[in-house]
Amino acid sequence: MAIVRKWKAKDRNNTAWFRSGHIFSFRYLNAENDPNPTILCLYALKGVNPNTGHMWNLVQGINLNYIDRAHRREFLHTWMPLLERNHGNIKLTWEYMVRRYPYLAVACRRYLLDRKVFRDLKEIPLEDIEAIVISTWAKDYSRQAQMALLRKYKRANKYLKSVITSTFTGVRPPGPFYRSDAGKQFGKGGKENL
Repeated sequence: MAIVRKWKAKDRNNTAWFRSGHIFSFRYLNAENDPNPTILCLYALKGVNPNTGHMWNLVQGINLNYIDRAHRREFLHTWMPLLERNHGNIKLTWEYMVRRYPYLAVACRRYLLDRKVFRDLKEIPLEDIEAIVISTWAKDYSRQAQMALLRKYKRANKYLKSVITSTFTGVRPPGPFYRSDAGKQFGKGGKENL
């Protein structure tokens, strides 16, 4: 079975415990930075990756703790009326969220969909969303997310700089992404020397 996107993740008792478009809070035991995430659930991914053969059983969501408070407030003021108008029946995709709210791109996280790593899972009711999501001073990981993104770009720029420099100097760039026939493109041993 290939990887399938599910809008409701259900457990063995057939009770939905993640639904697309709803906001949940829980304790996550496999946490890297945020042990108590507050997420906007996008969808669940289940199945076997055909390329690698790995089993996927996870939920993808936007961790609202990785967004600064101003953007959280802006997002909730546009999101809550949409949720009320559709009576909670929303199917979100990553592409739609990034196109509509580009500042959410740094906050996308995947969580293993296993009851062993979740504790105190609860859906936040509409009346309490603003109070819980915006007022979390202690749970603001937006700086950590921004710094991680900055480190990733610096590493990519460093590698890109070495590749560009190596093309002008003729030295192979470090890493596995160089051509094995690099000498031929500079006229060494090619047909153009005949």
